[in-house]
Amino acid sequence: DKVFTSTYKTYLVVIENIYSNTDVTADALVQMRYGGTTLTTAHYFGSLGWISASATDITLAGTNTGTSFKWGEALGDSTYRMTGQFFISRVGNTSERCQFSGTSNDYNYRAGWFGCNVDSAQTYDGLRFTGSTGNITGTITTYGLATS
Repeated sequence: DKVFTSTYKTYLVVIENIYSNTDVTADALVQMRYGGTTLTTAHYFGSLGWISASATDITLAGTNTGTSFKWGEALGDSTYRMTGQFFISRVGNTSERCQFSGTSNDYNYRAGWFGCNVDSAQTYDGLRFTGSTGNITGTITTYGLATS
């Protein structure tokens, strides 16, 4: 909560060694927050793609006004974990429609990429990462990127 402020216009969020405590195949989800604790539970428009470890299969998925955004599959377990990076803009300053994009590597050794627009204007000040089932554990670091 309250990780986005008016100090920066763009943020980098690094996810390291995130995994599910109960379901290795759980989806990795994200929701934006505003007002400290209020979650945006609609208006996610985006796409997710990933390529198999053998580079023979590409899978695409989309979200059209979903209640959250799926940025990866197969969170993994305490041995095989997921990582990712988010570039987030249009947050923390004024009421805007948030945008983010990034990459992920999941439990099944797949490389993924994603992009999402949140079509609800708010002054977003945070985000929440969850799994589609169970609880998740991991390290999430947020960096504000200075404007030159």
